[in-house]
Amino acid sequence: MTLTSGSRAALGALALACASPVACAQSAPTASPARQDLPLDYAIGADLSFLAQAESRGVQFRDSGVVKPGLQLFRDHGYNWIRLRVFHTVVNSPWPLPNDLPYTLALAKSAKALGYKFLLDFHYSDTWADPDKQYTPKAWEQVTGQALIDSVEAYTRLTIATLRDGGAMPDMVQIGNEISVGMIWPQGKLPDKWDTLAELLKAGVRGVKAGAGSAPMPLIMMHIDKGGDVSTTRWWFDNALARGVEFDVIGQSYYP
Repeated sequence: MTLTSGSRAALGALALACASPVACAQSAPTASPARQDLPLDYAIGADLSFLAQAESRGVQFRDSGVVKPGLQLFRDHGYNWIRLRVFHTVVNSPWPLPNDLPYTLALAKSAKALGYKFLLDFHYSDTWADPDKQYTPKAWEQVTGQALIDSVEAYTRLTIATLRDGGAMPDMVQIGNEISVGMIWPQGKLPDKWDTLAELLKAGVRGVKAGAGSAPMPLIMMHIDKGGDVSTTRWWFDNALARGVEFDVIGQSYYP
């Protein structure tokens, strides 16, 4: 199978339409005084979480007729950020997914070698997490209260430390995916479980800090799916801020 450079949208390319990662969240509190001081260049990125899987199955990418590795093709056309999803335990997903930690580490390391900045997207689920579903990982189904909060922190810390030690430290970390409805249902489900959700998010941030160790602290993104919906966006972030959730970047999915 061959895809041309004009078929990039088929991979779910996601433009990060901010003049800089920091500029999207001017009013957000800083996650850590030790966070990365990234250059304020224009961020153009793509979610290429399934690129390595596609290429392993024989998919080729051509640029003006020349076969190129997918990462190189995007880089040659000005992309400077890559987003990669990571799921908790992919063998438990009802849909086949490649995005475990070893797969993500290998793809991130290849991207970093080409000069990409790396955004890691935690789903905190064994499968897709989005506004319709935020399934609890099977490993945490019987875990509640403080034990669940501790589990989120420990899992996040281990993931970040593994990426750091493997030479693929993220430049930005997304604590959850499209979490306007909360995450890790039912315990972190909105609108009723705001206090619990806030503690889960703060545990994720603590895990990133701990996993980073002496490495520069990645920027922290809070990601919802309400692009264009100002009132719901304000409601979500006002509630997060009121409960002490720290972040650097507001991330939005936009479904016109």
